[in-house]
Amino acid sequence: MAKILTLHSPAEARRHYNAKTWQSETMYGLLVRHAAERGNRFACRDAGIRLTWLQMLIWVDAVASALHQAAAKSG
Repeated sequence: MAKILTLHSPAEARRHYNAKTWQSETMYGLLVRHAAERGNRFACRDAGIRLTWLQMLIWVDAVASALHQAAAKSG
C-alpha cells in the first residue's frame, strides 16, 4: 500500500464533522443525487458549453472508466 504524506489531523476532522461543516457524502455522491433530482437542469457553463447534471454525471463516469481501463486504479 502506498503511503500518502498528509497534514490531516483526525482531531481536526472530528471537530469539522461535529460542527457539521464537513459531511460524509462524497462529491460523486452529491453529483449522483443532483443528477437524479435535477437531471436536465444546468449544472455548469462557460462561454462555450453548458452541461446538465445528467451530462456531467455521464462525463465523470466516462472519465473514471477510461482511467480504470488505463489501469489507473487507487489502492
